[in-house]
Amino acid sequence: MSIDGFYAGYMTAAGGSGVALFILKEGALIGVDLGGVQFDGAYDLKSDGSYGGKVKVTVPPGVTIIQGITAPPTGMAYEVDLKLSATFLTDPYFEIVTPIGKVNARLQKLRDA
Repeated sequence: MSIDGFYAGYMTAAGGSGVALFILKEGALIGVDLGGVQFDGAYDLKSDGSYGGKVKVTVPPGVTIIQGITAPPTGMAYEVDLKLSATFLTDPYFEIVTPIGKVNARLQKLRDA
């Protein structure tokens, strides 16, 4: 089964909740949320059927993110490890560990890419 597609990402952290749109296509991950936070990364299929990779998160100046942090006037960026189980589409959520706090997330596939 290909995971290529458009996804709604529902995320919750200590400072609130958010929604983002993601495209996963041939090992690339691209996304954006309503506040303009951008997600750019890559992933690959592991031998156990899970997926792993890295995602760079870029926050525009003055935007408050769901971890409760407001980006400085220069904006901010950080990288996270992406770890998705083989059953991530049916799991109730998965945890993302970021340098500024944990995020619980769920991805819902909207359509194939």
